[in-house]
Amino acid sequence: MVGCFGGLMVGVAGSGDPAPQVTVTQAAAPAPSTPKAEIPPKAQASPEDSKLPEVESKPKTVKLPDFAGQNAAVAQDWLVDRGWDRAEDIEFGSSDTLDTFVVLPQNWWVTDQSHKPGSTVKVGTKIVLTCSKKRP
Repeated sequence: MVGCFGGLMVGVAGSGDPAPQVTVTQAAAPAPSTPKAEIPPKAQASPEDSKLPEVESKPKTVKLPDFAGQNAAVAQDWLVDRGWDRAEDIEFGSSDTLDTFVVLPQNWWVTDQSHKPGSTVKVGTKIVLTCSKKRP
């Protein structure tokens, strides 16, 4: 019978069999650590290095196109590409009497918008797109 106990391989033989060879395997000792190279002290930062980027004093504004007749998903992507948050800043409403909730914008068409086409609005302003399932 051969087994392993605590990292040592052991063997036991019955009477009459020649004694098996036992091999002891030990993990190699870790190599001595090499001295670390000295790290040079950090250079002092100049005032130009520590200057933070300037914050825009005016928020970004965008001139809105006429979304009427466009697929609602395309209109939504246009707004998102310019900085609007898909979940927080864009809402959909339905002008249909039977389908009252817009679930998949790609199945709807924009019929009206909350801000007039051509108006300039701050990015992040709530935009409501009124939609219909009927393609114009």
